[in-house]
Amino acid sequence: MDWNNPLAVAGSVALIVVVIILKPLVTACLKNWIEDQQLLRATSKETQDKRIASDRATYNKRLCCLILCNLATYVRYGKWLTDEEDLQRLLVGLENGGWEPFLDEDVNQRWQDLIETTVTLAKKRFTGAISEQDIQAYNEVRRQWDDAAKRSFGPLPETLDFPRPRHDPSAVTPGRQAA
Repeated sequence: MDWNNPLAVAGSVALIVVVIILKPLVTACLKNWIEDQQLLRATSKETQDKRIASDRATYNKRLCCLILCNLATYVRYGKWLTDEEDLQRLLVGLENGGWEPFLDEDVNQRWQDLIETTVTLAKKRFTGAISEQDIQAYNEVRRQWDDAAKRSFGPLPETLDFPRPRHDPSAVTPGRQAA
């Protein structure tokens, strides 16, 4: 009598029984995993959308505008809209971390680099010791930040609104009429 044949038949029957029992379990596990992945993708997309909205809001805040427009103009051309005291207060505040971070880690790191470079070069501009190489280095750091921000939260506005100097009598504030 050939024992290999009956063992093969018994093994095949056992395998069929195991597959019949395990198939619903495997199918249920696979279905749960697919649902979890879909939920994770939806949650990740929602979280990413919230981060992008938050970073865009940070980009549109007055301090960001001061750094990207007014301080950039000062570093590049030596033009400042208000008095030296305002400039000094702004630089001290930035040195002490008085700025809102971006949520995207790469954008925030580039933002820190831009602020540090801006403060350093604004001080150099204030003392008259700034060089063309310094301005080129500033432009490169600024370009790196712009590129990271565009990758993270999309196209940036072409121009930001320049904040009006506080001592400008033509500036209209709520509750006050311009002279």
